[in-house]
Amino acid sequence: MDARLNSGFQARINLMRLLAALMAVIYHVRFMLFAAYPEVPDKGLVLKFFYFVTSLGHEAFVVYMVISGLALGGLSVHRWRHGVDPQADLLRRSTWFYCLLTPALLLGGALDFIGTHALARPDVYAYFTMFSPSLDLEAFAGNMLMLQRFVVPGLGSNTMLYLLAYECWAYFALAALFILGKRNRSLGWCAAVAVAIAGSVLAPEFLGYLLLWMMGAGVGWLGYNTKVRFPRHYGTLAFVMGLLVSRWGGAHVEQVPEALITAARMALDLLFGASFALLIASWLAAPSIQTPISWLRWSAWRLNRWFSGASFVLFTTHFPFMMFIVAAASTVFHLPIGGQPGAFAFLMFGAIVLAIYLYAYVFSAVASRLARRVRRKMRARTT
Repeated sequence: MDARLNSGFQARINLMRLLAALMAVIYHVRFMLFAAYPEVPDKGLVLKFFYFVTSLGHEAFVVYMVISGLALGGLSVHRWRHGVDPQADLLRRSTWFYCLLTPALLLGGALDFIGTHALARPDVYAYFTMFSPSLDLEAFAGNMLMLQRFVVPGLGSNTMLYLLAYECWAYFALAALFILGKRNRSLGWCAAVAVAIAGSVLAPEFLGYLLLWMMGAGVGWLGYNTKVRFPRHYGTLAFVMGLLVSRWGGAHVEQVPEALITAARMALDLLFGASFALLIASWLAAPSIQTPISWLRWSAWRLNRWFSGASFVLFTTHFPFMMFIVAAASTVFHLPIGGQPGAFAFLMFGAIVLAIYLYAYVFSAVASRLARRVRRKMRARTT
């Protein structure tokens, strides 16, 4: 590990990625259980803070994509340039990915089927009206191939997989550039550009997420290949300003002409993504990064040991389980969907978030064990 991107820096990145996953989870749970902020009559300071924190779900997607570009992009390229076989690296990641994705899709689909047919509140599944999920075989195959939103809809309510599909396509573009580029540089570039163009044509919003991913990869390149550093206080200021602009713009984006809404959202995402990239780039110059904080490094290490791939697992598994448990709570406790804030609603909010984390933790443990067994069998066959 290069001293400029040591364990202290990576600990902060890993914890930030987990925080992004937490923000996505609480955003979705709050969206289900509580009324929209304008519909709340009494807005005290505590409620304002609660709604602000739980409204950062979309910003969490941006943070996750930038960090993915750093971890899967910048750090992977550094490993590949220093002797790690990119094809073996891709195979290792794919093994873990599919050992988690396959049971997540199957169990998520089963939960959706039970929730819509056996519970008394199937209307919960119609609450997110912007999606058109499907449980047919075509959707399952398309989601297994990471074609969600490119070709097929989500499988049931597991709509968040589109973010992982975008992440995979960006990673494949980089892998194609590096692997094919070792044989012929022009061929590598053509393959990477072809993936980017195809993805942007099939799903126009992919272009914005690809650019966010490239920002993260750029931070990795900056840390390993140059001595350029961004002052830490400027990075923090840029991030705070980017967050405020993103929040304000997101609340008013519907006021622009309808034909420009997608472009306006992409511009806000790129602005916030750039501010976050500047923040993590500024960490490269921080003295505390060069001398890692022991408790932070220990916490990140233990977290990775106990809950491998926590953020990835949460994004992959939480939506179907959340929909099912909310539908179950609505059936058993007559919990209203989109109701007014109250003591019982907050209690259920905390219980559901905790249940989602426990569910994801179990999935992580099972997927990790399954991936180890699959890799051992693959090595045994090749020896």
